[in-house]
Amino acid sequence: MTATFSSEGTPSSLRGHSESQRTSAQSDICGRVVGPLATSFFFDSFMEPSNGLPKLRRVSKKIFEDIAGVSINCDRMTTRLAHAVNNSGLCPNFVLSNRKEEWDTDSHSKIRPRLCLFPENPSNDHASGWPSLELFVDVHPIDCMDPFRLMFKTSRYSLRGDDQDMSNNLLDQLSGFLNAQFSRQHRRFTFALCIFGRYVRFLRVDRSGVVVSEAMNYITNPRILAEFFWRYSHLSYSKRGFDPYAEPATSSERRLLRRAILEYIDLAKAEEARRFPKMRMSLARDYPAYKICVADELSGEVQRFVIRRPFAGGRSLFGRSTRGYVAFRLGDGDHWERQPLSGGLAFLKDTWRISSDELEREADIYEDLKEHGVQFIPTVICAGDVFCNGRPQQTITEALAESIPPQWVRLSRKCRRTYIHHRVAQELAFPLSAVTNAKELVQVIRDALQGLIEAYVKAGRLHRDVSDRNVMISESHQGDSITHGLLNDWDVSRKLHENEPAGSGRVGTWYFMSSQLLLHLQKSNDIYDDLESILWVLVYVAAQHFKHSGRFFMPMFSERREIYPRHASPGIAGGAEKNSFIAGASTVVFLCPALNDLITSLRRFWHEYHYKLEAYTQLHEDPRVLLGFFDEAINRGPEAWVHGEWVEKQYPEFTRGSSERPTSDVSISVGSLDSPAHNPGQSAWERAIRRNGRPEVVIRVPRSTLKRPAPQGGNRLVDGAGELAAEARPRKRTKHLGGDVNDSNSPAPRKRRQR
Repeated sequence: MTATFSSEGTPSSLRGHSESQRTSAQSDICGRVVGPLATSFFFDSFMEPSNGLPKLRRVSKKIFEDIAGVSINCDRMTTRLAHAVNNSGLCPNFVLSNRKEEWDTDSHSKIRPRLCLFPENPSNDHASGWPSLELFVDVHPIDCMDPFRLMFKTSRYSLRGDDQDMSNNLLDQLSGFLNAQFSRQHRRFTFALCIFGRYVRFLRVDRSGVVVSEAMNYITNPRILAEFFWRYSHLSYSKRGFDPYAEPATSSERRLLRRAILEYIDLAKAEEARRFPKMRMSLARDYPAYKICVADELSGEVQRFVIRRPFAGGRSLFGRSTRGYVAFRLGDGDHWERQPLSGGLAFLKDTWRISSDELEREADIYEDLKEHGVQFIPTVICAGDVFCNGRPQQTITEALAESIPPQWVRLSRKCRRTYIHHRVAQELAFPLSAVTNAKELVQVIRDALQGLIEAYVKAGRLHRDVSDRNVMISESHQGDSITHGLLNDWDVSRKLHENEPAGSGRVGTWYFMSSQLLLHLQKSNDIYDDLESILWVLVYVAAQHFKHSGRFFMPMFSERREIYPRHASPGIAGGAEKNSFIAGASTVVFLCPALNDLITSLRRFWHEYHYKLEAYTQLHEDPRVLLGFFDEAINRGPEAWVHGEWVEKQYPEFTRGSSERPTSDVSISVGSLDSPAHNPGQSAWERAIRRNGRPEVVIRVPRSTLKRPAPQGGNRLVDGAGELAAEARPRKRTKHLGGDVNDSNSPAPRKRRQR
């Protein structure tokens, strides 16, 4: 049998998505799979009800007989399967539905599973769609459309050359469904089914990975599929994967959240005050409203918040999956009848922190900073881990991978992490995009820099993740309105101890990591990397939102190349373009004199720091020397701040996050050749060699830049990227990629014998 796809081989539910979205979706699942597990092991490990499982009555052998067949399409399969499950009573209190009209009002209607399980009496304000979905069934009509077939290499069918593309597209679709479900619901994990022709697989998904069962023939063995629905219907709310500390909000609580946000917006408009970007988005009706409980682990007090749609984060299926909400804090009794509702708004951060001896809980970090008197940090209302049955909520996929035979594990080593659910509630602060002029931007970043230095000097702590999203604005309305900056998100910070390194490996946001941290794979973070990140935050925001002459070279923030050191593992490096900027390669001039002079002074200082002992010693003796540059700029008169108006993004194509994930095919920043400030005959890698000496690395050339071997021998490089990479590569240490690249001294490849 042959599988029928669209002309581009893309499942219909993912059409309309960009190629980068589909690629990132597929890469979410690859390397995070554990299986195939026996169905009995899957049921006993994950689907055992706490109060015992009632005995499943006898299941007819013909219950699913007419579902799969040669002439059956997906619509007929889903209709017959839903009819069989609903009429046989296999899943009491739930309804298996394939009706499209239930998704018409949902903004995610383009990403819609063919078959979904809904509760008969939903408890939230959405009767259908992603908010009330219990689990979905990914249905495909043909046996060979198993999305995991290449991982497990089953022998039920032969593999063809285009099977890899089909598998990737099916994983794209599955990842899109899972991401849409997790973004609308507060879950610890979820179950899902994959049906392809006569076979079915059961899935359990959490923030660490996917546990997959073996493929079973549900036509000849219908009790397997029937038992899954029977067991699921008898699981408790928590064992079905939901967070017990996130309850659907009542109608009165939803009204309180709406009134508070609208009152806040109207008040800011009337007083022409600072506005919180995307605040109205928090009231999106296609997202359900929840009441979240946050227990402070220090005081033991439990605070309740009402939230709806996150205004930040929520795009990642696996990992920390941080989401930020505008939340309304519920009071006792008629607490909010005596004062404005807008005073109850707060910021709620929902994340899955990495369980590691090197990383502390964010709640403990803020308490440590507060005890040492560090300024310009957020005011925490309450914070702590989220518990379930007396234990912190955590992922178990990686633990399962350690306890089963290694041939069942497709979980890459870098993904074997345990994540613990953590929530932090803070007073509402504004993102950096809410500044109004250049002087205010400089003041806010200066305050964040002081908080960074005080944390190092007083508390002995590194932040290790300074970025434009972690530098925020706080306003005090006691008397005259006072604006100052603060440094947020200390969750990956590290306490320094004597004779101990500051962690293993590099940590941070790629766009704002220091040049030396990007250049050296084995380097660990230190305070000087954090201090340099302040410069990149200032330069990035200034280039995006303040007028300047010429076109700024934004690719320096996203520059990546894959390198192969002699005595270390391969990795992704960057920083050459940042070094060029520090050395004065950029000819861009900002129209605001004070802002341009500040960036020039900081750039020259960091250049001297890297190459002159005097600046190096000065910074090591007192990091507060950097504050002097900011204070000098702030104290200048109004004439120095002309043309300092905030404008919309001038380079939206370089928005952070669009190219955040490193790709294994990147070897050199080709965009550097387009910069008028650089020598057009010299690559970024050659400039790095000129500054830092000849590196002992081999650069991998992307396959996309090469042609097939020419008949007379040798390979021809067909575009500039390939030529530059070949010229920069040391001749004696050339690595061949499957025979695609030949050294100048290597013999020509043999011709294939014609049959």
